[in-house]
Amino acid sequence: MENIKDHKNINNCLAQPTVSDPDTGAVRSYDAGRGAFEQISSHGLLRLAQRYEAGAIQKGLRNWEQGLPGGEARCVRSIMRHANQILLLDESEDHFAAIAWNAFAAMHFQEEIKAGRMDEKFLFINSRMVP
Repeated sequence: MENIKDHKNINNCLAQPTVSDPDTGAVRSYDAGRGAFEQISSHGLLRLAQRYEAGAIQKGLRNWEQGLPGGEARCVRSIMRHANQILLLDESEDHFAAIAWNAFAAMHFQEEIKAGRMDEKFLFINSRMVP
């Protein structure tokens, strides 16, 4: 989709030069642009996974991937609501994990729409940006 930015080429700096190990002769491409998964917090990832688990128990495994009513806009509203609950010092649930879940869901919808596997109706009307 032309209205969602292609985030795969981070500042066009992802040329894939190779690096070789002088001891073994093994040649590999640099990891630039493949994501720094090792930098994702294990604590945050666990809390996010627990949020997914609770949703699967409550609503069915991977149910959200079918598309949420209101799609990306619903995710944005939920993020704003949970952020407000954090500011109000509400501890009724893990609001940070809820924010992360909604952000991940919105990014998933963007990527699926861009790939043509999901209808554009799930996009937020005023936001067509993927960094």
